[in-house]
Amino acid sequence: MPGIAKAARVSVGGLYGRFSSRDALLSAVHDRYRKKRDEHLSSRLDSSNIAVCLSIRIKAVVRAFIDLHSENAGVLRSFLITKWLNEAAPVSPEISHEIQVHRDCVVDFLVEALPGSEQKTKRKAIERATSYIISISKDQIVVTPDNPTERDALNTNLLANDLEKIARLIIDNCA
Repeated sequence: MPGIAKAARVSVGGLYGRFSSRDALLSAVHDRYRKKRDEHLSSRLDSSNIAVCLSIRIKAVVRAFIDLHSENAGVLRSFLITKWLNEAAPVSPEISHEIQVHRDCVVDFLVEALPGSEQKTKRKAIERATSYIISISKDQIVVTPDNPTERDALNTNLLANDLEKIARLIIDNCA
């Protein structure tokens, strides 16, 4: 908390006046991140603003997650580390539900681009591809780099191209 107060140019007492604990501060930051994430993805994945073509939608999803993870790497890293340190504490049902709803929205966005006859048969593949895009972009951008310099050196365009190709392969090769 003293380091945060110094960075925010407020007194430690002033910080504790606003947030009763480090966990309360993290909770407020997480709430702000979730709101920002929802707005970011909603604007990027608005069906009325994007072509119907699946490949264009895959690119939009990949780029949305890469941008989101890049812009919020520090915050996300803090949450992931906190979760790993508290591994015994289960994820709350509310957070689990929120994550599932979030994934379902992305999957629905991609499924909409398929012909009606393929939507049911390829949904599982699209779910796999979506989970892959989210986890790999998060791992490559948030978890793997040990410092901001390494994170800045990442070639996110190359990562985006690779994830687009892999997502397309997963979807095209499903039974």
